[in-house]
Amino acid sequence: MTTLVQSLIATFAQKPEAPTIGTASATGQTTANIPFTAPSNNGGYPITSYTAVSSPGNITATLSQAGSGTISISGLTANTNYTFVVYATNALGNSSNSSSSNQITTQSGSSGATFDYMVVAGGGGGGGRWGGGGGGGGFLSGTNQTIGPGVTLSVQVGGGGAGGTSNTTSSGSRGSQGSASSISWSSTTVTSTGGGGGGTGIGSSFTATTGGSGGGGPGSTVSATIRAGAAGTAGQGNAGGNGVASNSGGGGGGATTSGTNGNSSGQYYGGSGGYGKESIFGRTVPGIAVGEPLWSSDPVDGQIYNFGGGGGGGGIATQISYRGYGGLGGGGDSGISTANPPTGGDANTGGGGGAQSGTFSGATAGAGGSGCVVIRTLQTASATTGSPTLVQAAIYGQSTVYNHYIFRGNGSITW
Repeated sequence: MTTLVQSLIATFAQKPEAPTIGTASATGQTTANIPFTAPSNNGGYPITSYTAVSSPGNITATLSQAGSGTISISGLTANTNYTFVVYATNALGNSSNSSSSNQITTQSGSSGATFDYMVVAGGGGGGGRWGGGGGGGGFLSGTNQTIGPGVTLSVQVGGGGAGGTSNTTSSGSRGSQGSASSISWSSTTVTSTGGGGGGTGIGSSFTATTGGSGGGGPGSTVSATIRAGAAGTAGQGNAGGNGVASNSGGGGGGATTSGTNGNSSGQYYGGSGGYGKESIFGRTVPGIAVGEPLWSSDPVDGQIYNFGGGGGGGGIATQISYRGYGGLGGGGDSGISTANPPTGGDANTGGGGGAQSGTFSGATAGAGGSGCVVIRTLQTASATTGSPTLVQAAIYGQSTVYNHYIFRGNGSITW
């Protein structure tokens, strides 16, 4: 009996009837879903699969099952109209095609991005013996910038300037200016200027240099003599403090405030570096200006990050409490001895380097800290180079989560 039934099935079996197609829908730039209903007649053999075919392109996708379902198809082209048919397959072959589906349009490609930026240049180096502090790197920021799809934004991150030296009691050098940082896309370029180098109290080239924020003026051995701090660049930073008699150097300028002058009255301590700007993960802090724009609270440790602080100026005193302190925002402290040497500006803050005091020689003043570039956007980049750090965080006090691409070196980003 079993043999007879099998013989009859083999005699009268056929390919399945066509499935019934449902309403197709685009699910992305290159993908779509095509639902279908299994035919009532499988032709006498179980249906093993269903295949969807696109028009145009004849792109296919197969779902291996017997009953109704949805086929997900990929490999389509963005912003393109498509229709689909579905056919069933059993052991004897393929059914005829279903009727054509409704027309769908795949989602369009990238529309580019709207972004905010922060560009901080490298900080200036501190000055040698009785020197002024290095100026903070220039600080620039902007909001609601637009870039087209497929257009690359290039990033350059500047390094910090070298610290000055003092090899003898009569020979020294001022700090070097930091290097610029920049972003560029289409026909737009934004460049922040490297922080100015701090002056040195000895040597033929003793004056501080201008920069994003200016270097601090060096101290002087001549009574009542003031050696001016250098100017900062408008819109990017502030001037360094003045160096004064009794060998007290001025602090380097910062992105928010100028460096303070050296002190020639009583205790001969160096001036302090100017404050940088609070940014990236910043929160409002009394007495500290908020960078434009306000960035985000740190999702990891809640700390406050500042950029472009000036370096501390050098003095003549030997007590550590009289050293010139770096400004908030990565500025280095001046050095007073081999045990307490000048410190450099913090990496990727654009902080100025601390100066060398006049109580010891043979040391190098602090170098400026390297710069940093941050791009903030709601859109996800399609490609980056230079390995930027991606931090996803909301602006402090708000709920919208932004992508923060933090560049600590050269690179690029494309949407």
